[in-house]
Amino acid sequence: MPLQNHIHLSTALQPSGEKAPDLKWVVTDRLEIPVKFMSLKRSLSGVLRMHRLKDTGGVVQLTDFKYTVKVQADYGYTLEQRIAQLRVLDGQSVYLCDSFHVTDGQDHMTAVRSMVASVGDFAPIGPGLPFFLVDVELTDASR
Repeated sequence: MPLQNHIHLSTALQPSGEKAPDLKWVVTDRLEIPVKFMSLKRSLSGVLRMHRLKDTGGVVQLTDFKYTVKVQADYGYTLEQRIAQLRVLDGQSVYLCDSFHVTDGQDHMTAVRSMVASVGDFAPIGPGLPFFLVDVELTDASR
C-alpha cells in the first residue's frame, strides 16, 4: 500500500465509496508503537521465565500510533471547525485508517482499525500562522 500524507480519523465511517473514517487529517510525523503483553520472572533457581499473552492466532500483539497532525483550514472546513472536530475526538472510540492505505477513491475498509484517541494541546506555533501542530495518540482497541 502506498504511503499517503494523511490519515482518516473519525467516530463515523463513510457509508459508501471509500468506506473510511469521514475526516482526513494531514500528518507531519508518524510513530508506530508495537504493544506486547508479557512478564519476565525468575524461578527460585534463577532461570528466566517468559510468559506471553496468546490466543488462537499466536502471541497477542497490538499496535498503537502517535501522530503529529497539522490542523489547518482544509477539506472544505475552516480552521475553527477543524479544531472543534479534533477536540471532540479526545477520549472517544474512533476509527483510524493509517497513512499506509490504498489510493483515495478506493475501498479503505481493510485498513480501518478501532482505536481510542487522546488529543494533545493546541499550542500556537507562532504568531499569525494559520495552523496548529497537535500530537494525537491512538491506543489499539481491537481486543
